[in-house]
Amino acid sequence: MKIKLIIPFCILCILLIPKSVYAKSVTVTIPTFPVTVNGQAMESVYNQYPLLLYKDITYFPMAYDYARFLKVKANWYEKSRAYGNKSVLFVGVAEDRNIELKISSTSTPNKKSYAATVAEYGIALNTTNPSKYLDNLKEDYPILNFRGVTYFPLTWRFAVEEFGWQYSYDKQNGLKIKSSAPFRPIITDSVIGATLPRATGTDYYYSNEYYVGYPTTTWDNNYRLIIRKRGGDEREYSLENQIQGDYYFNVKKNSSGAFVESEPSITSNILSIDCKKITSDSVESSVKLKINLDTGIVVEEAHY
Repeated sequence: MKIKLIIPFCILCILLIPKSVYAKSVTVTIPTFPVTVNGQAMESVYNQYPLLLYKDITYFPMAYDYARFLKVKANWYEKSRAYGNKSVLFVGVAEDRNIELKISSTSTPNKKSYAATVAEYGIALNTTNPSKYLDNLKEDYPILNFRGVTYFPLTWRFAVEEFGWQYSYDKQNGLKIKSSAPFRPIITDSVIGATLPRATGTDYYYSNEYYVGYPTTTWDNNYRLIIRKRGGDEREYSLENQIQGDYYFNVKKNSSGAFVESEPSITSNILSIDCKKITSDSVESSVKLKINLDTGIVVEEAHY
């Protein structure tokens, strides 16, 4: 009789184990080379959030003080309505930078290697659009979680393109990381945690020479157009009085006539973006807007 009672109890315990327990585990090591961040030494022996090595790539911790020292913010949202009520971590350019690197220390020295897990929550990197969150399980160097903190790999894509960091390594001086002005906007990420449906917002497109912020829809009288050219300042324009009707950006009709997501493109200084247009008499059509990024003027609206 006791055995019969134990079996269903064990099954119940298995069902109650949090999903995070089943996250993929990987082996990481603690680097022994010196690390300098914005001119300040970052030791690894007693550091609660040391840099990690995985697949010969150095990983940096997005703990609050560590990230802010490099002018990056990492904000956690336990539930995001727009992301199926799943957890999301936003990582992007911070409004300001901590002038001092505050190291969280442990009472015992770190071991040579540990187990970390591949992050399974949403990673919103310089975006609040759920369709653009990282597909971490497909990354060659996935975002990791160690001691409850998210770690990013110092690949060119993340460190240089997304965060705007400079980094170098040699055997004598070790790893040096320096933050500079990143070519990314400061995004208001609180919309990720909104509990009500989001009527409108701002989405971003990044190219080598420009980044452009545009409304997801003009339905709520949002006509803001944000443009920055590399080497220049961020500028803001308005699409109001340039387009008539309600527009939903980044969508176009497919061969079966259904509206699907699309992606903008930039040729020279012209942004091309597909939209669904709804006129005052509720007629829907597919249009392509072409916008001069030097002037913020809509130079063409093509119907198709």
